Amino acid sequence: MLTFHQAARELFGLHREGRNTEMLSLARDVCAAFPERRTSAGYWLACAEALCGNHTRAITILSELLDSGHWWHPRQLSEEMDFVAIKESVGFRDVLKRNGLAYEAVRIGSRSRLLLMYPDHAVARIIFVLHGQHGDATETEACWRDGLPSDCLLATTQSAIPTAPGKFGWEDEATAAAQVRGQTDMLMSHFPNAQLSLAGFSGGARLALLWALERRILCQRVLAVAPTLTELDLERMSKFDLTTRRPPPIYLWWGETDRFAQTIRRGAELLKSGGVSVTGNESPGVGHTYPASPSWLDSAF
Repeated sequence: MLTFHQAARELFGLHREGRNTEMLSLARDVCAAFPERRTSAGYWLACAEALCGNHTRAITILSELLDSGHWWHPRQLSEEMDFVAIKESVGFRDVLKRNGLAYEAVRIGSRSRLLLMYPDHAVARIIFVLHGQHGDATETEACWRDGLPSDCLLATTQSAIPTAPGKFGWEDEATAAAQVRGQTDMLMSHFPNAQLSLAGFSGGARLALLWALERRILCQRVLAVAPTLTELDLERMSKFDLTTRRPPPIYLWWGETDRFAQTIRRGAELLKSGGVSVTGNESPGVGHTYPASPSWLDSAF
């Protein structure tokens, strides 16, 4: 029996390969096996139904999910390429309208969150972690807490921008940077002698890396796991002044089969050519996920 995350990786693989019928079959199995993950699993099922030409069924699934209290970030729905064939239909337009209202009702009362896990010893280091897109602080903290140095305070921040029930994203970079700067400044005022590592997974890793390079957030180290670097990000990085504004050492980890592996490799080489201290670790046969062993953090210190 696959775990939810294993099933998700298999679904994404079928999607990339255009194996829509197999994707539909797996998506139905995932919905049945993981009812508590209905927001994501049901969305994937609607995508698969649409890709297989079952347009009415795709709209019905989305509508039923909305009826049950599920919703998504409006941009996710409106820009979803899998729904191209149904975007102009009356039913999908109604889904967009209802989803937008549900989202706004939640967004108005949403606030950022900061989880702190204190060490048994005096705090000498702080790892400040940003979750990935469609992530949350609680699940993210669980992925970083094992293998931490005994003098390390783990701080896990959560965006105030909801993307689905219980999930959040970094849609507004300026707002996100202000949130992280305020929280890191607060922590450093309490622990002025501690070394700060800016860290993250996926979209959070991308922001941690870019902000450290731009010196928007001052830190002594960057820990970036599977950063979702794009061609535009590489262009942005190529314009940084890495000589007069020396960035901190950077530790990168990614999976060999991660869809962002190529741009991560190129980003690492770009930074190295600019004199930045970069340690890159690529795990064979692994996709867009965390390292399997909690000991991966040992090599970052």
